[in-house]
Amino acid sequence: MTGKKKLSGYQNRKRALLKDKKELIAIKKCRKIQDMFLEKTSTVEEVPVEIEKDIQEVDQNTFPKVTEAVHNEVPEEIAMDIQEIDQNTFPKVAEYNVIPGSDPALWSINNFTQDYFCIHGFSQNVSSMNFSKSKRPYIISQKGVKKTYYRYFNLRYLQVTLKNGEKLKRDFLMYSESKGVIFCGPCLLFGNKSVFATTGFSNWQKAEERILEHSNSSNHRSNIIKMKDRGNIHGRIDNNLVTQVETQRIYWVNVLKRVVAVVKRLSSRGLAFRGTTSKIGCNNNGNFLMALELLAEFDPFLSNHLETYGNPGKGNTSYISYNIYEQFINIMSKQVLNTIIQEVKASRYFSISVDSTPDISHIDQLSFCVRYVNNKGEPVERFLCFLDQIGHKADDMANAVFSVLKKYDLNY
Repeated sequence: MTGKKKLSGYQNRKRALLKDKKELIAIKKCRKIQDMFLEKTSTVEEVPVEIEKDIQEVDQNTFPKVTEAVHNEVPEEIAMDIQEIDQNTFPKVAEYNVIPGSDPALWSINNFTQDYFCIHGFSQNVSSMNFSKSKRPYIISQKGVKKTYYRYFNLRYLQVTLKNGEKLKRDFLMYSESKGVIFCGPCLLFGNKSVFATTGFSNWQKAEERILEHSNSSNHRSNIIKMKDRGNIHGRIDNNLVTQVETQRIYWVNVLKRVVAVVKRLSSRGLAFRGTTSKIGCNNNGNFLMALELLAEFDPFLSNHLETYGNPGKGNTSYISYNIYEQFINIMSKQVLNTIIQEVKASRYFSISVDSTPDISHIDQLSFCVRYVNNKGEPVERFLCFLDQIGHKADDMANAVFSVLKKYDLNY
């Protein structure tokens, strides 16, 4: 009888290391709350550099040796799994799911890029009117004398005049500011051997002729049809799933908007959030839930949400628990602190005020405040932070002050 050979401790440790790396990548790809309220440059966070280096080390130094040198010791199915992860997973983690920029010469063509531009469309990148890199030299001979003249990209290339005098816009053309050339968007996304989809077109002397020739080609028209069909979300097979996901996303965004409004008002007044309980309808549930109940009396959307998701208990999503508003408080506090630091740096001159006061647990806290003149000419005083257990000696307090100034990069 022949059975599967048991893996050695070395091989088990390598498999456990690989599993940890995959879990860390999956966690990093999860969305955060603040991503729903910012203009994102990426739908999913890229893998940090140090993680990629660790993965490459595991990829280059571990698995090829396991599959080659220890082939007889490792079961065949495990070796196949390692090879698939080695070849298909790690080299491509940071290539996909990144929103491409406006310059077509810098696009990384993949399924995500194609879906993104098919749904959202693309810009022709001519708003800046900076066509300096499109400069191309041309040599002509007149009576045996060679002269050099230059041509640039012109906005007239982006429209065509029909025989009846009607002018139509060539929406498929895009200008690349980095290379000074023009690309055909649909052909660049879905492939074409034309120069409009490979290196970019810049022969301005024959621009009208070549653009017209390309726009009438069968490959160009086929790519336009592909782009329109792919961008038509209502025609997709997974239309119901897409609609359901988008509906859910909009619903929770509207819930979070109301939560943010309550957090802003309570924190600006310095009021407490929590009460003795966290139940909707209880008189001792605190100011946060009380404010939500008050809004729900005049807001049918929030009223329905509290009836459906109120008092769900742990493990259920409601976005009205203390964990949610504490995250928002941290996000807002960082934003306020950054704004204060920017105003202090812009004012150039500022003074500081520090004072030690024991809290309710009889622990001294050193409050650090700055005073400066804002851009409106008004003197303002802002609180920066608390410093715990500094001591009453002059050296200790001076070192604490210098550490805060260094931490926020304030030039004293």
